[in-house]
Amino acid sequence: MEPYWHYFLTIEEELVKFSRYIEFHEDNYKTYSIELARIQLSVGSEIDVVAKLLCQNLGCQKAKNICDYNKIILATYPNLPDFVVEIPRYRLEFTPCKDWKPANSPKWWTNYNKVKHQRSSHYQEANLENVLQAMAGLITINLYYLKNKGSTSGSGIDICMDYEMRPKLFFPSGFHREIYASGLISWQGNLP
Repeated sequence: MEPYWHYFLTIEEELVKFSRYIEFHEDNYKTYSIELARIQLSVGSEIDVVAKLLCQNLGCQKAKNICDYNKIILATYPNLPDFVVEIPRYRLEFTPCKDWKPANSPKWWTNYNKVKHQRSSHYQEANLENVLQAMAGLITINLYYLKNKGSTSGSGIDICMDYEMRPKLFFPSGFHREIYASGLISWQGNLP
């Protein structure tokens, strides 16, 4: 697996630990903290890295920001904004890129930048909702990156990984998971 997947899992593990203190529920979406700010900044930075790599794999070496990424990625994957991510353990569902339009960034990305550049006046945007949405965005970008790297064919995606490399919270909606006696897990499904 790619190092970007490992990093995603590392951040996700931090959220698993964090979930012992704040229930992942819509009632708590506006809860903010220094720990959520730290996680949010890590997630946003990693999205930037993986989206830039995906753009490079799609043939554009000059992509610099979320607007550039939008033009390049959505030209190849126009249905990416329809991708749904679930957290089955908490019965939560996200469509993290639904607002990603040529002149628009997803709300969670805008809020990530506010926390990154103007934390003193936007600290409350380092909240549970923005972090969960951003993590759903990170798994989405990672899966499209893996698809583009040739791990998949057609519109489907089939990723085989060690059982220990599977996510513990975030899963692509509608994907079939199969666990083999060898300790491997396979995900099969279609990317929109």
